[in-house]
Amino acid sequence: MKMSETKFNLTEDKNWKRTLKVEISPTRVQPRIDKFLTEYQSEAALPGFRKGKAPKDIIRQKFLGAATQDAIAELVDEAYREFLEKGKDVNPITQPTIHEMNYDPAAGLSFTASFEVRPEIELKKYKGLALSRRVRPVKDEEVEQVMEHLREQAGEWSAVSREAKEGDLLILDLDVLADSQNKIKEKHIPNYEVVLTPTLLPEFKSSLTGAAASDVKEITITYPANYGEKNLADSTVTFKATVKEIKEKILPPKDDSLAQRLKDWNVQTYLELVLAVRKQLEKSAGEEATEALRQQLRNRLVEENPFEFPASFISASRDRLKEDVKKERKEMADSEFEQKVWPPFERMMKWDFLVHALADKEKIEVTEPDASAWMTRFAANYGMKPEEASEFIKKSGRIKNVRESILEEKVIDFLLANAVIQNEDGK
Repeated sequence: MKMSETKFNLTEDKNWKRTLKVEISPTRVQPRIDKFLTEYQSEAALPGFRKGKAPKDIIRQKFLGAATQDAIAELVDEAYREFLEKGKDVNPITQPTIHEMNYDPAAGLSFTASFEVRPEIELKKYKGLALSRRVRPVKDEEVEQVMEHLREQAGEWSAVSREAKEGDLLILDLDVLADSQNKIKEKHIPNYEVVLTPTLLPEFKSSLTGAAASDVKEITITYPANYGEKNLADSTVTFKATVKEIKEKILPPKDDSLAQRLKDWNVQTYLELVLAVRKQLEKSAGEEATEALRQQLRNRLVEENPFEFPASFISASRDRLKEDVKKERKEMADSEFEQKVWPPFERMMKWDFLVHALADKEKIEVTEPDASAWMTRFAANYGMKPEEASEFIKKSGRIKNVRESILEEKVIDFLLANAVIQNEDGK
């Protein structure tokens, strides 16, 4: 659409509202109507004519109204998007409401779009924010828990001649005797492995605990509707389980042999492994402290720079969020939503607006080197070439999200560099 054939007139109203009046020349409207008439002609199968062969005058008589509506809808969307591309300083935060639409073949198409824009926020305080950073100490008990997990990871299963007990691995031949929903395709599953853990389905665990090799158990299970495996959800299945073998896990001793089994840790002695585990836990504690500091920064900036959203924006945002949340948690009461879900979401929205206001004031921008560096890191993380990563981001429509993320990081770096940070004792 050519700008010379489209006129825009933007009016600033109160409370962040903007009214855009648009006039589109008939020289742009008529060709668009003709385009849709041609599409209708190619698809129309009218009595007495082969598909796509009906004369244009008959097509116009029958489909002119529909083609006109299609053209108007497309041109309205196209004109609004073009205005936003040209009007760099206009940042809508709501979808436009289209009204006062008029079309006259001689005068063309006109309509009005009303929307709300990102406000100009007066930043009161953002330099010298008082923050505290606390790194929690790593306790010996945490190190010991990880060491035990590593022993479990390095353990080996060994066959035993006794009854099955907690923690054992059972090798079963599993046969489906009855399936209420007839969803299970495999009726015989050889060498099916089951570990007797607290999370195992209770019907399996109670039947198999105490079983010996060669025992045959008949197990009936009623799976809940929300069960993870869809082919089993909301069905009752009876299995015949034949115990072929029972194994127990033999854990390695707490010595250098454990360190040498765990190749990924790149250590040779047990002491080196303990020190490496502690170092990793301390690194994680430091990362937790950094993220807590960043969240504290977000909250402090919102507290120091209060502003209010327009009621219509709040209402629309709250309704959309409530609809999304209740898709996952239908039982959530409105009071719980208002107390626990909405406040942090509203705070997050205010943070986002403040990020843009601060970026504008301090001239913080996302440069091409910034975007290129982000893409290089993304590609490395996912084993892709930079050009492949770039194409993936473009196709998934995430370019804007990436640039928003980079901008937020640059604003956070700026705020932290200008903050007063007190490092506290983590004990």
